[in-house]
Amino acid sequence: KLHSESNIFRYDENISFVRHELEPAIARIRSAVVCNQGNAPWAERFCVAVSSCDGAPARVATIQRSLRIYRPTGVHVWQPKTFWEHRVLSTDDVEVLPFEATETFPAQPSSILVQGSDLYRLVEATRSRAAHFHHVVMSDMNNDLATFWHRKSRRIVLAVLLVKKFENDSGIFYSGTNMEVSMPTGSLCAERNAIGSALADDLGLMRHHLKLLAVLGLHLPPDRGGAATVIASTSEGGLESTGTSPASSPRAASLSEHYLQSLEQEVQTGLRATSSDNDMRRHVVKSYPKINLNDTTTPSATSRVYEVHQQDFNPLKPCGSCAEWLKKIAAVNPDFAVVTFTDASCRGYYVESAALF
Repeated sequence: KLHSESNIFRYDENISFVRHELEPAIARIRSAVVCNQGNAPWAERFCVAVSSCDGAPARVATIQRSLRIYRPTGVHVWQPKTFWEHRVLSTDDVEVLPFEATETFPAQPSSILVQGSDLYRLVEATRSRAAHFHHVVMSDMNNDLATFWHRKSRRIVLAVLLVKKFENDSGIFYSGTNMEVSMPTGSLCAERNAIGSALADDLGLMRHHLKLLAVLGLHLPPDRGGAATVIASTSEGGLESTGTSPASSPRAASLSEHYLQSLEQEVQTGLRATSSDNDMRRHVVKSYPKINLNDTTTPSATSRVYEVHQQDFNPLKPCGSCAEWLKKIAAVNPDFAVVTFTDASCRGYYVESAALF
């Protein structure tokens, strides 16, 4: 156990504490895990959780930033007064959140998108391009996907770009794919391909015309020529749980021993645990209701757990070269955003500003 003692309000003192005490202590535990894992990926067996309910902003900010390399799970006590005043902790007051949620970019279910909105149309356009890909590779149609265009990694990346010149315009969608043809200049990424296609179609294209860019990863399996493996269900479903905390349910109810054990297990796995099938992994996708200030109940998020095959490499963020491109566009267009997905079926989506890559 480490205690930071005093000077928790000064950034320089907090940085010193994190660098010289906290990080070395975590590194020692991590080293032990690495030694026990051999050549296995250590990150799958090493989880850091950060619990925050109060504290000096300098301390909280410094710890959060220093631990980002571990993608820590967040244990958020959002109603600490229950504990302070009654010395009990209610189950309704504790949220265990994956790293993506604490980063303020949690996945949202695609099923909640408003029909006709730009995001809705972008997701549908991406699904349409993915369906075309599956049609090509699963049919008897001749193609060079596996033998030439994607022969290096056998990973297909689809990008769909929405361009709108006018606010009330429905816009135009441009698509692109990566190409890996073993050239000295390197591969051409899907994101740059889509942007280049838009410019080739309209030489009057300006950076502020670019609105949304979707990126989706698909696979060519090595065992079947150019055929693709469906690595995620096309269903919008998933293991779903919903609920609200009724006013009749006392918030001061203490956490039971069973709940504490399940909470500890949830923290240790970081909500990234695999299912009983080792070839599957989970995505937790939440949607939050609007809060009614006149309602005394506690609104709860609707959670869906999507099980996805390990081969599914979504969400797929832009590579370093593409990130530089996107940042140059975002320099004059702060609304330009990148959309990635929880799985190849686009059941959940992430939206991030292109300026952050």
